[in-house]
Amino acid sequence: MQFSLLNVGEDVEELDYSSLAIVTALINDLWTLSKSGAPLPSDLQQQLHDHLRRLIPVGAGFENPIDFVVPTWETMWRADSLEARQFVTVRSQGFSVRDFVEEVMRLHPPVKHISRVHTLSPLNSWVSTAFGALDHIRLWLYGAGTKGIEDVRSSADVEAALRTETIWSGDAHAFNPRRHQSVSL
Repeated sequence: MQFSLLNVGEDVEELDYSSLAIVTALINDLWTLSKSGAPLPSDLQQQLHDHLRRLIPVGAGFENPIDFVVPTWETMWRADSLEARQFVTVRSQGFSVRDFVEEVMRLHPPVKHISRVHTLSPLNSWVSTAFGALDHIRLWLYGAGTKGIEDVRSSADVEAALRTETIWSGDAHAFNPRRHQSVSL
């Protein structure tokens, strides 16, 4: 089976996968370093060239292997450009991609419940919200498991809040990205 993406006559089984991993890491590293404005380290550039040459041999028709990589990335950008047109189409339907994503996240939050454990004792329960340091001092002086001290779990149901009809209207359980258009803070 020829590695048709590269189209350099190499069989997939013959590719040096360690070089492939190193090439991707070096391209990312060099790209990140290029944003600093400082000169790029020549040793990293040489490593990239050497590993690319292992993947794209001299006889493949590319004098400099980076000449193959750059057009490949440009092709990906063109594909992304075509995707961007779809977002314009969505906007013409009355909502933006951001509205769409916010509605998806509202209906399917990545965190559905949040809970925290905090310690209450007869001494500090009435001031624990204002002076949370008292818990730390108590633990430092007396250690954990001190008599009269209680761990309390507080939790918030994020999912329920994001589907509450008093906040999101009667269709709170329905997908409606347009609901985010009039939101202002």
